Parts: sequence; structure tokens; C-alpha cells
Amino acid sequence: MPKKGYKSITVPEALHSRLMEIADKTHRSIPKLIEHMLEEVYSKPEGGAIA
Repeated sequence: MPKKGYKSITVPEALHSRLMEIADKTHRSIPKLIEHMLEEVYSKPEGGAIA
């Protein structure tokens, strides 16, 4: 069960491995890496929250 304010997602093991490798190389956690990737692809909405 995720902490309050968090959700969990299920990804294939191969994708998790790729994310972990990239996160390690960029000194980020997987959640921070996903947030960073989304910000690179999509502009941040007003207020800085991810929609």
C-alpha cells in the first residue's frame, strides 16, 4: 500500500531495469527520473504541479 498522497504503478521488469540504470547514472530516484522525463517532454502547468 503506497503512502498517503502517492500511487503505485506496475511496469515490466525490463522497463524497471532500464529506469534503474538511467536513475543511477543521473543520480536520481526512479520517481524523480520519471518526473524529470515528463518535464522534458511536457511543459510544466501553472503552479509547478504535474497534472
